[in-house]
Amino acid sequence: MSLLDRYVFRNAAFVVGGLVLLALSVLMLERMLRIMEVISLSSNPASDAVRMVINLIPHYLGLAIPAAFLLGTIIATDRLNRGEELTAILASSVPLTRFAKPFILLSIMLSLLVVFVEGYMQPHSRYGYREAVHIAQQQTFTGAFREGKFVRLGDRTIWTRDELGDTGGVTGVFIHELQPDGTIRVATAPEGVLRVDPQTRVPSLILSGGASYVVRPDGTPEASVRFDTLAVAGAEELTAYRPRGVDEEEMTIGELLGALSEGGLTEDQARAAGTALNTRLSRAAILMTFPFIGIPLGMSFNRSQRSGGVFVGLLYLVLLQKTLEAASAAGMAGQVPAWLGCWGAVIASASLGAWLFYRSAYTAAPPPMESLPDLPKLPRFGRQNPVPAGA
Repeated sequence: MSLLDRYVFRNAAFVVGGLVLLALSVLMLERMLRIMEVISLSSNPASDAVRMVINLIPHYLGLAIPAAFLLGTIIATDRLNRGEELTAILASSVPLTRFAKPFILLSIMLSLLVVFVEGYMQPHSRYGYREAVHIAQQQTFTGAFREGKFVRLGDRTIWTRDELGDTGGVTGVFIHELQPDGTIRVATAPEGVLRVDPQTRVPSLILSGGASYVVRPDGTPEASVRFDTLAVAGAEELTAYRPRGVDEEEMTIGELLGALSEGGLTEDQARAAGTALNTRLSRAAILMTFPFIGIPLGMSFNRSQRSGGVFVGLLYLVLLQKTLEAASAAGMAGQVPAWLGCWGAVIASASLGAWLFYRSAYTAAPPPMESLPDLPKLPRFGRQNPVPAGA
C-alpha cells in the first residue's frame, strides 16, 4: 500500500477498533444483570460468571463488528473531511475510488473475521454459555449452605441462618425432606458442621442438639425425636449437560454444510440448517457494502455544520438488523426460500451503496447529507433579550 493508503487505513482501523471495544462494553454491561441473576444461587459464582462472560464475547463481537465498521467509516471520513485532508486528497487528482481502497481492504478483512466468529466461534461459545448456565442453576449439597436462604435441593429444602463458614460450620439449620410416599421429615438444629468422607467424597451435615419430626401424608404427626448428633448425607450430583449440536445455532458452518450434503434431515431441520448457513454468510458479505455507504455519509461541504451521517448510519443499521431477523424468521417458517431473504438484504445494501458512491464519485451532486432537507428548529424557551424601545 502507498503512504496515503496506510494513513487512511490506520485512521479507519483506529476508529473501528475503538468502537468495537465500546460496543462490546455496552452490550456486556446490559447482559451482566442477567448473569448476576443466574449465578445468585451458584456455589461458585465467580468462576461461573467469568465462564459466561467469556462465552458471550463471540456473540456480541458478531453484533459489534458490523456496527462499528459502518459508523467507523462514517466518522473517519468525516474527520478527514473536516480537517480538509479529504479535500486536499481529491484536489490532487486522487479519485474517490482510490480513497476508498483502504476501507474496502478493511471490509474484506472484517468479513473474513465475521465468518470465523459467527461460523466457528459462536456455535462453540453458545453451547459453552448454555452449559455454564445449566451448571450454575444446579445446586450441590455443599453449595446449598452458602446462601442464607431457602434452597431447594432435590426433595430437600434447606435453610440456614448464616452462610457456610471457613471451618464448615453453620447455625440455625432447617431441613425439610419429602419422601416418595408423601411422608415429610423435618430436622432442626441450632448448629451443624459439614464433613466430606475422604473415601467416597460424599458430603454429610452433622447436626448437633436438634430435633427430628416425621409427618404422615395425611398431615398427622408420626414421631418426634430429639438427638444429640444426626448425620444428614448429601448424595446429589450435578447432572451432565447434553452434547453440542442439538440445534443449528450450535453447529459450525462446516457441520451445517456436512449435514445438508449428507441428507437424512427432516424438512424442518433442513430448512433451519439452510437458513442458519445463509444468515451467517450474508452477515459477513454485507460488510463489504459498508464502505460505499459510509464514505458518502461522512462527506460534507467543509464549511457545513451538518454532521448527521452517524445518526443516519445508526438508523440504517437498525433497519438492516431487523430486515435480517425477519428474513431469518421467514426462512425458518418456510415462508420464503432460505437464501432469498438473507441475500436479498445483501443485494439491497449493495445497490444502495453503488448508488450513493457513484453519485459522490462521478457526478457533481452535493454529498448525500447536504441533500437532506433542513430539519425544523425547535423553539427556544427561557430568558429572552429585551427588545429595545422604538426598535
